[in-house]
Amino acid sequence: MSDEEHTTIEQLLGQPEETEEPAIYTPILLAPAFLPLRGGVILLLLVLLVTLPLPTYYPVLLWITLILAAVTVPASYLLEQRGLLRDRRFRWVLPGADIALITLLHVGTCGAASPFFPLFYLPIAYAGLLGGYGGALITGLIASAIYGLLYLFGPVRPEPWIAIVAALLFPLAGGISGYLGRYLGQLNRRGQALLEQAQRMHREVEDRRVLYERWYRAVDRLKADFVYSASHELRTPLTPVKGYLQMLLSPGLALPEDKAREVMQVMSTNVDMLAQLVDDILYLQRVTRIPIDLEEVNLSLVAKQAVEELTGEMEEAQIQVQMEEAPILPRVLGSHDSLKLVLANILETAIRDSPQGGEVGLALCATTKGVEIRISGSGRGVPTEQQERIFDLFFHADSSPTYVLGREGLSLAISRYIAEMHGGEITVESQTRGGMVFTVHLPGHI
Repeated sequence: MSDEEHTTIEQLLGQPEETEEPAIYTPILLAPAFLPLRGGVILLLLVLLVTLPLPTYYPVLLWITLILAAVTVPASYLLEQRGLLRDRRFRWVLPGADIALITLLHVGTCGAASPFFPLFYLPIAYAGLLGGYGGALITGLIASAIYGLLYLFGPVRPEPWIAIVAALLFPLAGGISGYLGRYLGQLNRRGQALLEQAQRMHREVEDRRVLYERWYRAVDRLKADFVYSASHELRTPLTPVKGYLQMLLSPGLALPEDKAREVMQVMSTNVDMLAQLVDDILYLQRVTRIPIDLEEVNLSLVAKQAVEELTGEMEEAQIQVQMEEAPILPRVLGSHDSLKLVLANILETAIRDSPQGGEVGLALCATTKGVEIRISGSGRGVPTEQQERIFDLFFHADSSPTYVLGREGLSLAISRYIAEMHGGEITVESQTRGGMVFTVHLPGHI
């Protein structure tokens, strides 16, 4: 990884020391704003009745109405604090109570001729903001009907045209307030939807940041482990080659032909090991250059492509891969090419470990946390005490030439690193009927 790539990744991994709390959308609620307005109107009425010589026909009823109105002020605030005024079961309590109190106020003064008839607009507007068109129109019609009854049976009657205009304005006011209520409701729903979308985007960005961080750390650990393991692997074949070369260069040394052939064979074997190690280094370099293009990965498609790429090996070994998958699999956030490499490496290991004409199983299952991929072979497998070590770099499972698995430590180690980059893990266990079962756990992406 170049210095420029290293700097870019470190910039991507930059995060604040303190994580901000997720934003919570606060809906626009104009209805609670009417509570102080309502309390101010009640106080103003009390001042007007005390200071101005208003006509009163039933003073006792008028004062009872004002006392009841004053009592409803703290009660309305209590309902608002508990959120009951926005509950469908209680949202009509306050408009209904205000309609009743305003009616009593008109009866106590002078009926339809009372100067307080504009007070009917307060519960109408409140009902519109709470319930939209329906509640506002119903409240407006109720106010018109009550005003008509006050006109017919009240002690004082205003001019007919005044009564008609007032009665018609109440439903009109209900329609206007209902429109505002409906508009505010749509605005609140739209704001809540936008906030939820922003939160989803924030979670996706955070998931990607975590994956990039995990990816960088895994690659960094892979490089450190590789330097340590490769130095040991290079020293192992070089030591006997150097020793035999020094022996052959010794003056006056004459080796029998069979002994010389044996020495050359040992040196050739170790040179082959060095060549294989160089190939492994080139393979590792190619793997680590896979671009980190994070996306929602369809693991079913990844598994099918991995099987198709191994068609030649399967035909040569006469191995069949039986694939099973759940009807619905969660998507995984990660790199399509990297995950395909993981499955291809494990499938190739299972194919090499299975006898000719055998069968390899590939199952994709959905779990509560994501996806589980099980790859099972039918071969010799790996001894139990060495199962965890087969994911180490350059691990030699068996030095005997008849051992089928051979040295798969590089591909399996890279597979483990890639799985950890995606927040998952790889485990292996032996089957009772023989062979190994590799299990890849990957977290799902919401």
